[in-house]
Amino acid sequence: MEKCDVVVLGAGITGLALAYFLKDQCSVRVLEAKSLPGGVIQTIQAGSFLLELGPDCFMNQKPWGLNLALELGLQSELIESNEDQRRVYVLKNGQWIVSNHEDKSVTEFLGNRLRSGVNPNAFLSFKKGMQTWTDALARELGARLHLNEAVTSYALDQSIIHCRSGASFCARRIVSTLPAAETARLLGVDWSFLETTHTHSLYLAYPKSAFRKPLDAFGLIVPAAEHQAFSAVTFTSTKFNDRCPTDTLLFRVFTKSDAQRAQRDFESVFEPSAAPCLVRNFSLTYANPQYPENHFEQVAQIESMLPHGFQIAGSPYHGVGISDCVLRAKELSEKILKSN
Repeated sequence: MEKCDVVVLGAGITGLALAYFLKDQCSVRVLEAKSLPGGVIQTIQAGSFLLELGPDCFMNQKPWGLNLALELGLQSELIESNEDQRRVYVLKNGQWIVSNHEDKSVTEFLGNRLRSGVNPNAFLSFKKGMQTWTDALARELGARLHLNEAVTSYALDQSIIHCRSGASFCARRIVSTLPAAETARLLGVDWSFLETTHTHSLYLAYPKSAFRKPLDAFGLIVPAAEHQAFSAVTFTSTKFNDRCPTDTLLFRVFTKSDAQRAQRDFESVFEPSAAPCLVRNFSLTYANPQYPENHFEQVAQIESMLPHGFQIAGSPYHGVGISDCVLRAKELSEKILKSN
């Protein structure tokens, strides 16, 4: 049995950031069931195409994510969204309408711009994709990160975590950043009211010459009333540069699970004159927490009933954005260190 100050369950952005903030001042271990860290942050390089399975960017207006990226020395890897294309279309009665909620770029050089050279209004990503971030955190943690280490049970009276491999870890503090359903199973409680949906992404790429419609936007929103098999499309190659060959357009279609029908509906709406040169379909489980109006009251009640020394963090609870997750990790690390 290995003893340490803190055991973090899950190596998504919250778990990795929390361990990073703790590592120099206490002994910490991160247990991840999968063979790769990152959680829903996953990037795939498919030939000349860069595909994000999870989030494709983070917001600079919330500074905590950018601060962590800069602390990790990733400034030269950062890229900004193409703000001159920052608009969104809405499909209405089969027609493309510019959204009334268009967020126009405002090129003011505020604090973050002066400090980091980054537009405070831009969406940010990395040249080689969002996984750059979680890979950097994993390198910082080194042997503190245990991959292929699925947690099977939690001995409440002894604060011991048991793993499928036979390993066990005893810690004064355990923090679960796992999906809410997995944490609830571990504790033997019912948190079914914390709803989470899965993400189904269909990537399609076509020759640039195949389109007549304007693609000068970040994407298209498709209301349910339009009866399409997809809910939204990100114009990936418009939003960020260098995501595909220059003579090609890359789209991320958010489907309702039926990828073949989604492709047919997409082609009916977009009317490309050529066949796709890339088709990739991906699904991520527990990727989208749903927050009802009383969500934070529910979370506060859950936290008040947690076992002593057991805490929760991550997108199911305190904010779905990446920067929200980093902020929660930072605040929790400070609380843990103060109590040690």
